[in-house]
Amino acid sequence: MPRPEPSAAFFEALRACIGTRGRFDGREIELIEVIEHDPAVVFADGSGAQTIQDDQHGEAHRIVPRTYTVPLFSELGGLHPALEACLDETQRKRLAALLQPASD
Repeated sequence: MPRPEPSAAFFEALRACIGTRGRFDGREIELIEVIEHDPAVVFADGSGAQTIQDDQHGEAHRIVPRTYTVPLFSELGGLHPALEACLDETQRKRLAALLQPASD
């Protein structure tokens, strides 16, 4: 079954979820960004894991929470499990409805 093509309304609803938190793979995570091109989502690690962020010249700049970028959809279909972990039931249903093809 082919994956649905996310609409502008889907991405708008997903961006409204930025800031939501969940627990995935034993870690606290927070949704911090939505990437529309080659659909993906970015999470900040809320467990305290940190990394050094480089500046535009490649020099160590500051310590920031570790981030993870994952595809919007899992390999098995549906939204990525990390994203599902951050959404409440209402958000899941809203996003699922926006992924459904329009009925003719």
